[in-house]
Amino acid sequence: MPIRIDFFAILILLGVIQGILLGGLFLTGERAKLISNRVMGWLILAFSAAILEVFLCYSNYQFQLL
Repeated sequence: MPIRIDFFAILILLGVIQGILLGGLFLTGERAKLISNRVMGWLILAFSAAILEVFLCYSNYQFQLL
């Protein structure tokens, strides 16, 4: 299967990158002292991991990585 990178795939990848950066931001520094910020950070990272799998399936990279 050929690798498919189009506008939608790039949009998904940008969302994954933003989620990873935002989740890391909630888990570091002064903001990490509140339990609500830590939960939010881990939740954002979990959603980013799920959306990363959608990106890998959509662009056919999943079969290249296996």
